Amino acid sequence: MPLYKKYATHSTLNAKRAFDPLQGSQYPPDVCGFGKRLLIYNPDDNKLEFRPLDDPRVAELSVPLEQVLSVLVPTETAKIVKAQQTSKAAGKEGKGKDAVLSKVDRQLENEAYREKCKKVLHYPYAVITKDKRIEVIAETYTVYKYSVKALNQLIKNQKLLKSLKGYLIREAAEGEERDSP
Repeated sequence: MPLYKKYATHSTLNAKRAFDPLQGSQYPPDVCGFGKRLLIYNPDDNKLEFRPLDDPRVAELSVPLEQVLSVLVPTETAKIVKAQQTSKAAGKEGKGKDAVLSKVDRQLENEAYREKCKKVLHYPYAVITKDKRIEVIAETYTVYKYSVKALNQLIKNQKLLKSLKGYLIREAAEGEERDSP
């Protein structure tokens, strides 16, 4: 799936600005040190691979799945998604109550903030490995939702994937032995 990945040589110190999803239309990921890449799971090597769009045969970055610890969704991204899913009616219902609102809830009730969130097109998150943090930006909510779900499932089911791969290899070998004269 196509995503933006932060260039390895790009630091926020050298950047003119860090990527802010609320200002993504003014300062897109390309300007903030990110490049379009394909994120692919390679089942043969049990690795996550980031490949350039212009030459998808070559892996620019390859990370063994056993080194991937988690997917980290920044607070700002979570607030944006929550604001996009919150309807005006739900926001007005809570205003009449005397309940103490958290800082996030108060911000979500701000109409101007919700309007900004509706216009967000890019959803940043990070893939955390044992030795690095890979910053990624999804171009749409759908890509964000499914890429985070897929990565979490791969992380959760690493042992199952290994045993399944071993089983398939054994079955293929036994099948060849049965088919040989």
